[in-house]
Amino acid sequence: MHRVSFICTGNIFRSLTAEYAMRKYLGDNIDILVASAGTEDFPHVVHPFVRDYLLTKGLDVSHHCRRTLTPEILNDASFVIAMSTEHRNIFAKRFNRPYVPLFTAACDLPSEPLPDVEDVVIDPYIDPEHLDTSCRHHCRVKTSATPSLRHTRAGSRKRYSGRNYRLVY
Repeated sequence: MHRVSFICTGNIFRSLTAEYAMRKYLGDNIDILVASAGTEDFPHVVHPFVRDYLLTKGLDVSHHCRRTLTPEILNDASFVIAMSTEHRNIFAKRFNRPYVPLFTAACDLPSEPLPDVEDVVIDPYIDPEHLDTSCRHHCRVKTSATPSLRHTRAGSRKRYSGRNYRLVY
């Protein structure tokens, strides 16, 4: 059994979207367990606009229960993916794991952090159209890139966190 964990801040948008997109893509593959967690221990909830948009993409996150990142979650994972550079910094400082790849790099895209919705849209009540556009864009990026995680690891072994990882078996 191999475990993939996506990590972001609140576990309600970036890592959540990647987790559910990967689960949908893998289908009935029982050899890979996919999970996500957040670096902040705060009672975050999935925003309705995120939940509703993901549902239009076939990702039902209505029963998602956010998790806070722990050493056990990291130790149990075969492959850990950070959604942003701030999360990589937390891995290095709190968990002594400085070589966790960014989601984009793991998908063989240019290595860039994925911003949170609140980083892009300062006040969702003043600019709800920008919020909706940004949310849709970032969900599309994650849902379209996630399948490439499986393909880009085929036949190659990249070194992350001092261990070799592959998602294709």
